[in-house]
Amino acid sequence: MIFFFLGQGTSVITIAVGEYYLGISDGEVPDIYGSYLEHAQVVEEFDQSATCENQSKRFVVTVGRRQEWPILIVTQNSVQAGMLPPGILLVPETHLLLIGAGERLLCYRLDVPSRLWEDTADCGFWGWARFGDYILMSAEVELAAWSIQGQKLWSTFVEPPYTFKVERGIVVTEVMGDEQSFPINTGPVSR
Repeated sequence: MIFFFLGQGTSVITIAVGEYYLGISDGEVPDIYGSYLEHAQVVEEFDQSATCENQSKRFVVTVGRRQEWPILIVTQNSVQAGMLPPGILLVPETHLLLIGAGERLLCYRLDVPSRLWEDTADCGFWGWARFGDYILMSAEVELAAWSIQGQKLWSTFVEPPYTFKVERGIVVTEVMGDEQSFPINTGPVSR
């Protein structure tokens, strides 16, 4: 279920997943932001600098349970103009939330609201994808995997243009015309 709330030039998209709802505002801080801050258990406001200063805008994610006030608020920059759009992945059964925007990757626990880790996607985040018990993150020059509990499993360098797919637990990448296959749980083996 997706709801659109519009108010004084600020749009917030609300998405319900299991017991959680996510409020996403890309570009402006929501009008009700002050009230959110009063009620949230975890608030993280990252600096306003970005790699592409003249093309950055604010990206706000709020997470709450059912129809209660948000328990988590994350505010940071994202790169606009469709270059590197932010992405969110929620794993409701392990209460895990992943956020990627620009070069910053964040992971939170929602059942006991807290940040598990912060990581970097060199040259920019592209997206999250879930395959059963594994999460893949694609970035400009990196492909990485985490468990659905938030543990980083592996990371490998890729050079654009590249593609990847997962078939029966095997990751198949094509990088600059070279195809490579490896298990999703272990990643590529160094030789």
